[in-house]
Amino acid sequence: MKLNKILEHFEKLIIMILLLITGIIILISAFELGVIIIRDIITIRQGESALMLLNSSDLLNVFSFILLVIIGLELFESIKQYLNKHILQAEIILVVALTAIARKVIVLDYDKVEPLGLIGIALLVVALALSYFLIKRANKNYSDRT
Repeated sequence: MKLNKILEHFEKLIIMILLLITGIIILISAFELGVIIIRDIITIRQGESALMLLNSSDLLNVFSFILLVIIGLELFESIKQYLNKHILQAEIILVVALTAIARKVIVLDYDKVEPLGLIGIALLVVALALSYFLIKRANKNYSDRT
């Protein structure tokens, strides 16, 4: 009995440390994202039109970074849920995975990817989306019964 209490406290300590580390990383990432956006807007590129503050490459990098911060936030939420309920929610994990795949698709250089790789990514997106749909549907059916 005493060993279980020690292990529970140890587990909570580890989860709190993970939350702290994840929170610090998200905070630093959000700050860095702001710095990148401000730097790209302020910096006047030589030879480019003054109407275009960010070129398409810069925009892709910014969107990629935004999605990376969102992934961090979703992971943070997943760890919080585990701390509160001692349950890993598959729904949150699938959202993280879908966001990560979306980020990969956005920044993917399609000229350098094999067609089979694109098919694999497409199948992965379909499998994750179908899994998410089925879990949401099961949760709705369960909540309707109770």
